[in-house]
Amino acid sequence: RRSSDLWILGIVGSILALVRSPFLSMILDNTKSHKGKFKAHMMWSIIAASICFMIIPYIPKSANEISVITFNFPVIPYISTQPEVINISLGLLLAFVFIQIGTIFQQIFFQCWTGLGQVISNNSQERANMESFKSLLSNLPGSIINVIVPLLSGVFAIGVINTPGYKEGTTDPNLYKVLFPICAIGAIGLTVLLMRYCKER
Repeated sequence: RRSSDLWILGIVGSILALVRSPFLSMILDNTKSHKGKFKAHMMWSIIAASICFMIIPYIPKSANEISVITFNFPVIPYISTQPEVINISLGLLLAFVFIQIGTIFQQIFFQCWTGLGQVISNNSQERANMESFKSLLSNLPGSIINVIVPLLSGVFAIGVINTPGYKEGTTDPNLYKVLFPICAIGAIGLTVLLMRYCKER
């Protein structure tokens, strides 16, 4: 897609982020459940987020040929030098919607995860040690994915290997039809362990 189309959707996404953050915090602050304030939302939010993100690679390519939103974008000093016609396709719009919905559920999960870390122990030093360890581990998934994506691309003959019907590189949606479910299963599995062995105090 053109950068201007994505830029417009990026602005919309930023506005939505400003609106949803206090609303999600209000939901958590008013939660009263026997499972606890944070654990009550963790399982369903990670499942919902996983489903939303897994759908994105399966949006048909034909949807990119269907225009659903078209408007003229005027010249804005220091941002654009000439007027443009913004053309948002159905495929791009669907991807944007699922990303925004998935991000809502993802944000709920991470707020619960962060909150759980604050109430998991009465010992402040133990909580500080856990936060340090969590910060260290949080950087590992991104590094692992950066290694796995090119490997999967070659192993499954998606992109790297010259196979008819596939795009080149790691931008091929077929790669993520394999990768996203793997990540989703891993995230849900780790959340099950967290729900089983972590208690709010």
